[in-house]
Amino acid sequence: MPAGALRRATPWLRSPCWVRPASVLDAAARAGMQENPVDGPPRALMERILLRFAGPRPGPGRRRGIRRTLLVMRFGTLDFTPALDSPGLLAPPTAAALQRADAAGASDAASPAPPAGEVLVVAIDPGLADTAAFCAHYEISMEDGANCVIVQARRGERTWYAACLVRGSDRADVNGVVRRHLDARKLSFAPMDDAVALSGMEYGGITPVGLPADWPILVDESVAGHERLIVGSGVRGSKLLVTGAFLAGLPNAEVLRIAQG
Repeated sequence: MPAGALRRATPWLRSPCWVRPASVLDAAARAGMQENPVDGPPRALMERILLRFAGPRPGPGRRRGIRRTLLVMRFGTLDFTPALDSPGLLAPPTAAALQRADAAGASDAASPAPPAGEVLVVAIDPGLADTAAFCAHYEISMEDGANCVIVQARRGERTWYAACLVRGSDRADVNGVVRRHLDARKLSFAPMDDAVALSGMEYGGITPVGLPADWPILVDESVAGHERLIVGSGVRGSKLLVTGAFLAGLPNAEVLRIAQG
């Protein structure tokens, strides 16, 4: 079946949400895909197509992902590609965290954690890194973004830090749920200089991926249950596209309701 027929049979291949290289369509056509409308999630079908023309996935580390170099996903007006292939777009702690997660997944095929290979990245205008400006310019709903808020907790002489992850349309209940959960006497937003110095990331681009190992990460229930969200990459010049399940599976992550209202 020619690639053109495959496009007609599977409208999602030419939808604004999914971008596929021509070689993928041609190879899928050679694999003998039937010229029938396709039901079910596009990701599952794409994985079947790639496996049919590319052969089995190489090694246990790719057990649940498709070949990274063949995947481009459009979200809003942006085309995202695998973050592991573009470490230069990430803050060093973020790149290191994804590489560790990828290596851990390769060595533990039974791990329930979503693979790091599913994390995508795209370069953006650093001047548009703030959530409201970013969403307006790149045509993405505020509900499809997640803000990572760093808070400073105190009790007696002890001071520690935590991250709160809520959707862009929500606000974290810092002085209520979050303070009680952290058992802090006093809780406030972390000073900018402290957040930047301790995380190794840029202000306005801080992400939960790659934060210090002893920082709790409080993930709002609505974030954990979201299919795909935009989060920071550790720098202002790019963004990550991740699943809620990936965020909920980060080290030190806890899922609870922390959004106001």
